[in-house]
Amino acid sequence: MQDTDVVYTWVNGSDEAFAESRRRCLIKHGFALAPEASGGHRFRDNEELRYSLRSLDAYAPWIRRVYIVTNGQVPRWLDTENERVRIVTHDKLFSNSDDLPTFNSNAIELQLHKIPGLSDRFLYFNDDCFLGRPISLSDFITPAGGIRVYLEATRVPSYSPLLPVHDKAYCNTKKIASEFSGGQRLTYLPAHSPQLYDRAILGELNKRFDLHYRKTSGHQFRDENDMVLRILYFSYLLFSEDQQFNGHQAKLFQYGTDSFSFIMMVERPLKIWRAFFSLFIHGSKFFCVNDDLSGGPIDLLILKSFRLFLQSYFPDPSSFEIGSNPSKKVPG
Repeated sequence: MQDTDVVYTWVNGSDEAFAESRRRCLIKHGFALAPEASGGHRFRDNEELRYSLRSLDAYAPWIRRVYIVTNGQVPRWLDTENERVRIVTHDKLFSNSDDLPTFNSNAIELQLHKIPGLSDRFLYFNDDCFLGRPISLSDFITPAGGIRVYLEATRVPSYSPLLPVHDKAYCNTKKIASEFSGGQRLTYLPAHSPQLYDRAILGELNKRFDLHYRKTSGHQFRDENDMVLRILYFSYLLFSEDQQFNGHQAKLFQYGTDSFSFIMMVERPLKIWRAFFSLFIHGSKFFCVNDDLSGGPIDLLILKSFRLFLQSYFPDPSSFEIGSNPSKKVPG
């Protein structure tokens, strides 16, 4: 089995230094940003990373290393002595130091292929993505050696001035991708699940679209003119002439199946509790619990319920946690 690493991006929005840095940047921008671009819930840490790593340790023990990309923060529970984990700070990846600090996940994701020592192909997890069943490399690589592209049953939007910032960025990226797609476009969004990335392909895209990379990297918060890596990359795999004979395949996930579940946390506790219960009983190979809570009085209750769900689903500490079993050696 080829070496395969996992990359996470992580932030703790309650950290005082982070909060002050974010506040100064918001002042610089005159607080003129759309709420969905700079809202505090985008940076909230409910220890999702701890439980995502528990799921990884339980169901993908064949992973070589885990790289956690941060602005310099380190989770308090993380065993940094573990030979399988690396903290990578933004300043090691961004070519232009003037782009930092950044609070833009689109800008950060464009830098991931620059991580020193990263495997040629790697899995990218958001910290709110989890494994519910054992996985193998064959879940991500086709028999022909191509990449399985996981999509979910939400259509990529068409442009409208009323769209939120992230949807406008999707539309902007579709326009950029038209350079190689021959008019073909993603119909459905890439799934909120682990996805396999190829460093060589990412490097080629970086060279080809360097202007857009640099422009997005300069946006400290999400911007409608961002280039979104997952839209660009999967469009390239599926529609470019360069990749048409490389064995890539798309698979559409339906919500609430054995393969995939997606829960959006909103201020409707009964609905959220039913979704947690259903997921706990039936399970899915991949699932994501997305935080879209907007600061209402019920938020704390829902967040505590989410933590209880994670503690119940993944009760056993992973080898990445302080005080757990001795650190595992790097496979191979």
